[in-house]
Amino acid sequence: MVQLGAIPGISGGNNHMGSALTRDPVTMGWLMEVLAGRGDALYFVDSLTTDYSVAQKVADSFRVPALSRDVFLDHVDSEVKIREQFDRLIAIAKRRGYTLAIGHPRVSTLTILREKLSELDRLGVELVPVSALLPQYLISGTAPVKQRRPPVQIAKQQVLEPMKKRELKSIRIKQKPIKPNVQAASDKLPVRELDLF
Repeated sequence: MVQLGAIPGISGGNNHMGSALTRDPVTMGWLMEVLAGRGDALYFVDSLTTDYSVAQKVADSFRVPALSRDVFLDHVDSEVKIREQFDRLIAIAKRRGYTLAIGHPRVSTLTILREKLSELDRLGVELVPVSALLPQYLISGTAPVKQRRPPVQIAKQQVLEPMKKRELKSIRIKQKPIKPNVQAASDKLPVRELDLF
């Protein structure tokens, strides 16, 4: 688990370590409780690596802004397939006005991104931070659009300097009892640490 206070400018989180977490309502509840407990209301991006994800439902119940990816760029690690997925991403963005993609820092993915990102201006598409999409997604139970935070700004270097002086607090999550009729996915599959960004 990452200490959220150790990451300056953090605005949201994502689980990209497997689907055991996002299909388990109990562990998702613990995560959303932490995200909701922050004064700046962090958002959550669901990678949708399982058809049984409960992330959006649990996020809504904790009033955590949540988004789900539309395109998985490199589910298949092939430059041809990644290029096809990127073209699909652009088509959705042009049709709907926005879209959200995820991917891995693989050589093939980075190669296609270098090639394709330079074409965005010509295609009339703008690359924005995830938080800029929040007003586009009508998330039930969350604050109205005008009350949400504006898109995240890149943290300046002087913000990073005082990190050595900061007091870092650990995240403590209280374990809640599991209802007898609910079997946690963590009973079947190990849940690994959570990626936060």
